[in-house]
Amino acid sequence: MSSGAHVIARPATGRVGRKATLAGAGLLSFAMLGSGLLVYVFLVLTARVLGADEYGGVAVLWAGTFISVIVVFRPLEQTISRSMASRRARGQESVSVVRATGIVALCTVAAIALLGLIGWSFIRDRLFAGDAVLTAALLASIAAYGFSYLVRGLVAGAGWYRGYAIFLLADGIALLSIASLMLFVPSRSIAACAIVCAGLAGAIVPLLVGRRRLGTALQGSAGPRFHLGSALTFAGPAGVIAISDQVLVNGGPILVMLEGGTMKTAGLVFAATILVRVCVYVYQGFAASLLPNLTRLHAEDEDSLTTAAGEVIAVLLAVSAVIIAGAALIGPELMTVVFGNGFDVGRLALVLMAIGIAGYLGASVCSHALLAADLGRRAAVGWSAAAVVFLGVYFGAPGGELTRIGAGFCLGACTALVLLAANLIVSFRRSRRATADAVTV
Repeated sequence: MSSGAHVIARPATGRVGRKATLAGAGLLSFAMLGSGLLVYVFLVLTARVLGADEYGGVAVLWAGTFISVIVVFRPLEQTISRSMASRRARGQESVSVVRATGIVALCTVAAIALLGLIGWSFIRDRLFAGDAVLTAALLASIAAYGFSYLVRGLVAGAGWYRGYAIFLLADGIALLSIASLMLFVPSRSIAACAIVCAGLAGAIVPLLVGRRRLGTALQGSAGPRFHLGSALTFAGPAGVIAISDQVLVNGGPILVMLEGGTMKTAGLVFAATILVRVCVYVYQGFAASLLPNLTRLHAEDEDSLTTAAGEVIAVLLAVSAVIIAGAALIGPELMTVVFGNGFDVGRLALVLMAIGIAGYLGASVCSHALLAADLGRRAAVGWSAAAVVFLGVYFGAPGGELTRIGAGFCLGACTALVLLAANLIVSFRRSRRATADAVTV
């Protein structure tokens, strides 16, 4: 054997890696910006038409819907997206991916419906102050958005980012179109109907427009079939991540109501949260392309994966710095301007939430990189620790609900960023060391 080491050629990681990471990102970010603006108009319109007290019911419905959907169905979306991207890169079929994940989704919807009927009285009285319409809307919107999240995974996995943009805009347009009826008949029921219909529109429109393209993307050589166990293996850690993520992002209004707070307080918490989350809406569109793109990068060259993730985090933290400065300078005044009288929030709470947004965005990119490298369990540990920190601060710290939620979110999100970034660095240093040892003769 030679005492030297063979040199293995690697693909260039700079521009190629960056280009692969950003594939579809511009289109999706633009579409998410448009969709986010439509959502913001919906939320602001609802707040101004209904007032702070009535708005709380819609806020709890919104938070309850997306906590449930993201916890249960986003792992399935990511399973479809990542698995299709990986199999398509190898020329393999993806029909078995959709079939296996669809079975899990159908069983999940049936279980949610059963649990909803069993716990109907508790949900109606504890979360919605006795409103049966909002309770029914919660179950309907979970089913509708669950369907739409499966379609999101299919579209992203197929690399059809124009279709994902169609999904985002169809969702937002349907939401605001129906909600505009509140200008004539102020009603929480109309707002609830708008949320349900938006979920259905976001799923159905891209399926109709892209049925041929999506059908083609599912084809390929036989290869090993994707089984139900494979879906659950990836979706398990992704589910833990989603639970922790939603405790941080949307848990505030739910915690207020479960602790015996008022609808008005829940509405204030929700309004303050969405005010500082403007860049998150844009990021969500970019994130839809991030996981499949990072998965392809990992398959081609691990070094480019960590480089690309670091570049994305740097940009997001720079954008977040602007949000933090805005919250400190004009946050409370902007709350009143945007949402109207009665939406009074302290400056400290808004600044804490804005800092938390920075930590959350950075942690999310690290999480996507770990999932792309099939290291979901390590990501799940970091997010779980963040959720524990958030709940510990909320229930253990002094002060009002909004201040405790702001502090908990800030500390929890920053905890997630530190743990996930450290895990990502350590994991890929070990991988690089193992590769170097393998090629040394």
